[in-house]
Amino acid sequence: MKDQIQTLLTEQNIKQIQIYRFHDSKLHAQSAQWILGHEYIQVGDSPYNLNRLMNFRVADEVLRLYFANGQ
Repeated sequence: MKDQIQTLLTEQNIKQIQIYRFHDSKLHAQSAQWILGHEYIQVGDSPYNLNRLMNFRVADEVLRLYFANGQ
């Protein structure tokens, strides 16, 4: 799934990333700044383990990432 996220970030005009908890879809964090690493994506000041990424969606230049257990 990391490769799909990397492709989205390079090929689409993503202006913001939002982090959601998968089990209740509650917004956990959002930022217009991010760094994609090998196993983690840092959104704002917080790192999120890509191995816990359950789903993602893109709408209106916003990438929404859904993580198990909030991260």
